[in-house]
Amino acid sequence: MAATTTNLRLVVASKNPVKIGATRDGFEKSFPGHTFSISGVDVPSDVAAQPMTSRETLVGALNRLHAARALVPDADYWIGIEGGVEQTNFGGDAADVMEVFAWIVIEAADGTRGMGRTGSFFLPEAVVKLVVGGLELGHADDQVFGGSNSKQKTGSVGLLTQDRITRQSYYEHAVLLALIPLQNTRFRFVLPVVDAQYGM
Repeated sequence: MAATTTNLRLVVASKNPVKIGATRDGFEKSFPGHTFSISGVDVPSDVAAQPMTSRETLVGALNRLHAARALVPDADYWIGIEGGVEQTNFGGDAADVMEVFAWIVIEAADGTRGMGRTGSFFLPEAVVKLVVGGLELGHADDQVFGGSNSKQKTGSVGLLTQDRITRQSYYEHAVLLALIPLQNTRFRFVLPVVDAQYGM
């Protein structure tokens, strides 16, 4: 597998520095002793600008990965990262209960694939109302917290934890989880079936 090479070529399906940094950090921990050539490419998710369910978010990450692999076929790993939200009713008013998370999908050159999801947390009501009203989460955060371009900086998780967890460290954890099947190839992993076009 590609993991035996000295220099691993990684293609992140985004030019967002947070996603690129999280990928780098996760791979450096998972493949000590290797060097990395990391590039980011702008590719579409082909889902809504703000995915509103876990499934839609996962599909967005997969779409990004496939588009990145088609655009840059000469690499060892391709990484698709998509953040999303979902309204969840655990006995309260579903309109005001919204959790946020991200899906990360990693594919090796031989087709081996792994998936991981971040932990989730709940958003303040003021942010929820803006997202339900049609704003992307990053723009809603900017309005509520008074910042700018937070999605390429610390993100909702950083704003709400006072940077004890930054968006980059939040994504890094899921990169490590997504790499589990790629680092344990003697086992067969059954991954979620999302869409027949992915051959899963």
